[in-house]
Amino acid sequence: MKTLQTPWAIALTPMAIVLFAPPSLAQSITSPQKVAICLPFVGCTPDLPGIPGLPSAEELIKGELYKVLAQSLEEEGPIVSSASYPTVDRLPGDAFNPTQAERNGRTVALDNTGKVVLPAGDYLVPVDVFCMKHNASSPAAQRYLLAPLKGKLADVIAALNSRSTGQGINHSQLQVLSWNLQAGMKYDDMTPENKAIIDRLIPEHKSKLTKNFLETIESTYNRFAPMTAGMPSSINAALDRLGDVGRTFVQIRQVQSQLSQYGNDYSALSRLLTSSDRGDGFQSGGEANTPWSKIGDRLYGRLVTENNYSGPARLQLRASPGQPVAFNLTQTVADPQTPTIQPLSMSPQTTGTPPKKEEELYTSLYNPVISWSKLNPQDKTFDSCTAAEQALTDSFAGRAQWRLSSVWITTPVVKKLPNGSYEAKARIRYFADKQDQKVDFPRYIWKVTKQKKAADELAWKTAIDALMVHEKGHLDIADKYASTLSLAKTEFAGVGSSEASALSALEAKRVAALTTNQETLQLESNNYDSITNHGLTQSEGPSQDFPGGLDVKFQCP
Repeated sequence: MKTLQTPWAIALTPMAIVLFAPPSLAQSITSPQKVAICLPFVGCTPDLPGIPGLPSAEELIKGELYKVLAQSLEEEGPIVSSASYPTVDRLPGDAFNPTQAERNGRTVALDNTGKVVLPAGDYLVPVDVFCMKHNASSPAAQRYLLAPLKGKLADVIAALNSRSTGQGINHSQLQVLSWNLQAGMKYDDMTPENKAIIDRLIPEHKSKLTKNFLETIESTYNRFAPMTAGMPSSINAALDRLGDVGRTFVQIRQVQSQLSQYGNDYSALSRLLTSSDRGDGFQSGGEANTPWSKIGDRLYGRLVTENNYSGPARLQLRASPGQPVAFNLTQTVADPQTPTIQPLSMSPQTTGTPPKKEEELYTSLYNPVISWSKLNPQDKTFDSCTAAEQALTDSFAGRAQWRLSSVWITTPVVKKLPNGSYEAKARIRYFADKQDQKVDFPRYIWKVTKQKKAADELAWKTAIDALMVHEKGHLDIADKYASTLSLAKTEFAGVGSSEASALSALEAKRVAALTTNQETLQLESNNYDSITNHGLTQSEGPSQDFPGGLDVKFQCP
């Protein structure tokens, strides 16, 4: 989410910020310092480069302005984090007791700030989780460590996550509000739905939401820019001269623009702000691979999940023998320890009564059988069919992957031109490369009673079969586009000072054309997703000359 231990927060190297007029400011600096900026929505920027040699007074003043702004980003940042808690491979004493933990977990009750007091023992607390970073993935079954959640609005998000438990508010709506808070949106600029949740659950925190985060940074610039020779009076005019601070400002503004544009459209925002890709930073989690975080002298914990940010997780805790231990659950965050993956905040699920023994439970799975692509199932576990239905409605996890390729279908012909240069000509054929083709699809697992098992599985099978039709549509679009390009029989030409350079120029033309057509095809595929809402409105496809089919619907019996 390596410059820092926790790269999804704002952090700076220690510095002294001197607030004097320019001559005094310049005289007060003995050496240039480096500054790194890390935000939950944009990740980390590189260090501010050191100034070689003896810097001029103007360079020193501009560097100090940068540091003043960077410190303002840190101090006013809605969400920041310190390093993760230290870890241990094994708990002190006996092994974790799942039976005791499940029983004790049902006794956990949080106050309005998210705090709980735990007597000695093991605890298993089912939690809902929420992503805390922009432009990063949230793959299923990632390994996390625990860290304290900090920042200007950390207590606001902690209170929101605590008080939303059992209130019947949709997880996706809470996630949208959390994104607004993380981005520093002010209350007046939020949607009526977000305002209603704030008014209902955390009204005393409205006073902290009267000013946009970017307005605060702009105010800091307006105070100190006049002390810096040559700096524009407006921060907008100075962004390209403020290095990483300016780029950070622009990125946060872009995120706020997306939040304003799409309002409560969770489906659109989730596609813009996160993904399910594993990427290079993925580390497999589970109990076997997740160490225990030492939260305090006598408190240990770890988050274990097979899901992403839209699915539930399990927070395991141990309070060692002694006096009861106080713990702020909702001001704790799961840190993936990589800039490419979302950290997760958490909210306890509503305490429920365990199923009776006579209600024998089953696991419900369905693997579609298709011949037109490799399948890559993404397992996610839910406590009930209803929870799986809600997650599927919020965010479909299906994705067809393909790659456009091209080959020469005529042997390049090289001839010498009257001006002494050489020209190479040939035609190419495009095709969707089947070797790189695969389909990610959700394989949801949930517990059902014996009486409902068959009905639940039929509902799921119907939904996944319809989803496969949608994903095949992506591959059909790629095949059709490649065929159209090939039928055009476009001839490419490359010119050079020799036969070899002409052939090299010809190959460069092929690669450039392939890149352009790949981008055009991706736009076409995105448009197909938009028209069909990722399959939820698949029947709308033919109206725009796209593949059709039944709408993807999953409704629990």
